[in-house]
Amino acid sequence: MDRGIKINTRKGGGRGQGDMYGRPKRGAKIMNPRRVSSPIQNGNSKDDDNRKKIFTKSERRDYDRRDDSRPNSKYESENNERAESQFKLGEMKRSARIVDPFLHWREPSPAADFLLDNQDFLVVGVIGQQGVGKSSLMSLLGGNSWRDKRFHFRPQGFEAKEKGVHMTNGVEMFITSERLILLDTQPVMSLSILDELVSNDRERRHGTGGGAPDLVSGVSLHNIQSIQLCSWLLSVCHVVLVLHDQAPDLNLIKLIQTAEMLKPQTAAPDGTDNTDFSPQIVSIMNRATRDLYQPSNYQACELVISSLMKYSNLKIKGHFGTWRKSLMQELPKDEKPLNLFLIPSANDRCRNPAFPSFELTMRTLRNLILSYPRNNQPHNHEKSWFSNAAKAWELVKKSQMVSEYARHLGETT
Repeated sequence: MDRGIKINTRKGGGRGQGDMYGRPKRGAKIMNPRRVSSPIQNGNSKDDDNRKKIFTKSERRDYDRRDDSRPNSKYESENNERAESQFKLGEMKRSARIVDPFLHWREPSPAADFLLDNQDFLVVGVIGQQGVGKSSLMSLLGGNSWRDKRFHFRPQGFEAKEKGVHMTNGVEMFITSERLILLDTQPVMSLSILDELVSNDRERRHGTGGGAPDLVSGVSLHNIQSIQLCSWLLSVCHVVLVLHDQAPDLNLIKLIQTAEMLKPQTAAPDGTDNTDFSPQIVSIMNRATRDLYQPSNYQACELVISSLMKYSNLKIKGHFGTWRKSLMQELPKDEKPLNLFLIPSANDRCRNPAFPSFELTMRTLRNLILSYPRNNQPHNHEKSWFSNAAKAWELVKKSQMVSEYARHLGETT
């Protein structure tokens, strides 16, 4: 090889870029692409002064989206349009608490931002004791799957079940894209809530030098809170789901009758002038065993509930009893069947077609709720309903009939 000819064998081909293996020389300056400053960071952009302003979430999203390039694909544009439409419809991502754990209405409420001037809505509430599956049921009605790791309403986990504590405090609300307003409530007749009331009384008496907590007054207070909560649901909901655990709960039915008796006259949720409005009451047997699907046992449950609610003015028959025509064909035909619904356990993997699966049952219940007629008045929209719900809560809390009942309840106990 001629010594006068020099061949550049370095990778990169540039002087000072590195050795023949592409490694940088000692002391060479390497440009870090992460540290390259943008025109906005250097202050060369015309919008630098506007960037320093404090924006709301919606304004910042619109501002940052203003100079964006076109989407890379049609799927990305469709996702953006779908996300914008969901935001415009006021769909929530998680539940919002409208009544705090001390049973006071929250002002301002975080759920008010998702309400629209829409009259095509339906309000569904749930009532039940501790651990019967209220939060899980409302999350599934809101669009969750039982395989999801995160629900709209936080369910009772394994640790909470071991400790015997409840998860929902007060009232939480969730709005779906179908404009279903779901109301999840704290448990009624709960030992966990009673323990909290007694503990708070113990701390208050300890600070004032008093004696032991009064268990009788705690029981009376919790019973009054349960009645107030149930009366409020009967006043503001179109549909109330009464959740039982495997069998009819007689104490829960008695609580509903007491709440109906003490319920004050409030504005109807459909916007009519009917002061004696009564919602649809749906009795749901959660974690129903296969024995309940036998016609004789099912009719026995219907007989128990209808006998206890014989003198009630609540709507316990109608739309939600039509499901048995397709899933339980062995029952006799009834023009106005009782609103009784059976939900098997999610862990039951029975393949017998005589017993409907958990997925089919939940899909049927959700379709029944979505198909329920929404006969709201033109002037009645979501915002006006929410305002009337706040007024109804104050009326229930300050009701003289409830106070008189609490006084007699304290005297008898």
